[in-house]
Amino acid sequence: MKKLLSVIFTALSILVVLTNTSFAAKWGKGELKMSDRVVDIFIEYIKGKHTKAPLVFAISKDGLQYQYYYCSAGLNNCADLPYVQVISECNAYSEKYGSGAECAMFSRNRTVKWKNGINKNTKINSKWSDEEIRAKLTELGFLGEATSTEGKVSTTNKGNTVEQLETLSKLYESGNLTKEEFDAAKKKVLND
Repeated sequence: MKKLLSVIFTALSILVVLTNTSFAAKWGKGELKMSDRVVDIFIEYIKGKHTKAPLVFAISKDGLQYQYYYCSAGLNNCADLPYVQVISECNAYSEKYGSGAECAMFSRNRTVKWKNGINKNTKINSKWSDEEIRAKLTELGFLGEATSTEGKVSTTNKGNTVEQLETLSKLYESGNLTKEEFDAAKKKVLND
C-alpha cells in the first residue's frame, strides 16, 4: 500500500511540474499598461464567485484586448487550464478589433503573474473595492503612467492629473507611500 501511494504521489508531482513548466512559458512579461476598459473587465473577473470562480485572464501586450475564463464548477474542479485557448481567442480579438498585439497570460485565479519587474505574483482580494484594485494595479505598474522598482510609485504627467493625485492619495493613505515619497510624486505631477 505504501508503494502504491508513493507511485501515485510521484506521478502527481511530475504532472504538477510539467503543467507548471509548460504554463510558465505563456505568462506575459515586460511593460504593460491596461486600458480603462480592460481594467473594468478585470475587476469584474476578480470579483467572480461560486459558479464564476476566476480561472485565467489573458491581455494583449498593448493592454487593449483581453479574454478570460471562469471555472463554473469551482476552482477545485478545474484542473485543465485553458491557457492555449484563452490566448488564441485573445489574439483573434486583438487582430479583429485592435492593433494585432500578441496576447499573453496575465493572471491565474486571483493572482497577477505578469512579470514586469515590479509584480511578484500579487494576489488581488475579491473583497477589495474597485478603487483599491485600481490602486494596486497602479502600484504594480499596470495602470496609468506609474512606474516602480520597489513597489513605490513615481509618476509622469502624461495622464489625467486629477486621477494621478487621487491614486497617489490612496497609495499614501494605504501606507504604500511614505510622506516624502507622496510629496515628491505630488510635486512632480503638478510641475510636469
